Amino acid sequence: MNQVTKVLLGLASIMFFSLLFAPKVFAQVVINEVSPASDPEWVEIYNISSDSASLKNYSVNFGSDTQNKFFCDGETVNGSVYKVISLSSHWLADSGDTVTLKNGDDTVDSIAYGTGHTLKSPTSAGSISRSPDGSSNWVLLTSSTEQGDIVSFDCPTPLPTPTVTPQPTSTPSPLPAPTKTSTPAPVKTSTATPTQKPTLTGSPEVLGIESVFITPVPSQSPDVESKPPILAFVLIGAGVIFIGLSVYLEIRSVKGSRKQNDI
Repeated sequence: MNQVTKVLLGLASIMFFSLLFAPKVFAQVVINEVSPASDPEWVEIYNISSDSASLKNYSVNFGSDTQNKFFCDGETVNGSVYKVISLSSHWLADSGDTVTLKNGDDTVDSIAYGTGHTLKSPTSAGSISRSPDGSSNWVLLTSSTEQGDIVSFDCPTPLPTPTVTPQPTSTPSPLPAPTKTSTPAPVKTSTATPTQKPTLTGSPEVLGIESVFITPVPSQSPDVESKPPILAFVLIGAGVIFIGLSVYLEIRSVKGSRKQNDI
């Protein structure tokens, strides 16, 4: 075994024995006196140090899971000062019970009295108490020595932490796109061609009218000569031929009839 290993083993041994035989650290706040048969019942606690102690997370149990008193978060006890926990009847049994002071889930101090315990149950006027105050020695007193202010367990309801709701950032509305103004197309204005006034073909004396301003325009141009209706002549001629032929046939028919009668 080399020198370094020996030194390390020596240091480990010192640390082990230091933890094993470390001095016991006593609680700063303890149960100092209990009066279970009085009316009201009460328990006295005492700060054995000269420094102020916070009672936040502290509680007192009175022998049952449903019998607990929880100190308010802002409750404190100054150095070398007493506080009294006042109780209604039947929190502590006259024949015997256990009182436990806790810090969270850790037991800070505890005292039991009555049947099965070293300390006997006190009378209604007496108590069990440390003697002297704050020491580890407990005695049975025929006359109690209550002192200190009564603790209030009406804790104020903590105000909810205000939640800052972020305000929505307003998004600027997009500007409308400029609208193109359509230039109207120029409207073509048709120029009316002046109509030629008709020319009078006869004098007012011939027409029997004193003044004639408008003469209807003939359908044919005045330069074109009128042609005779040829088709009418053809039809008339054909009609005459047809009639003549009919008369001729009728005459022959009559003559034929007469010859037969003569025979």
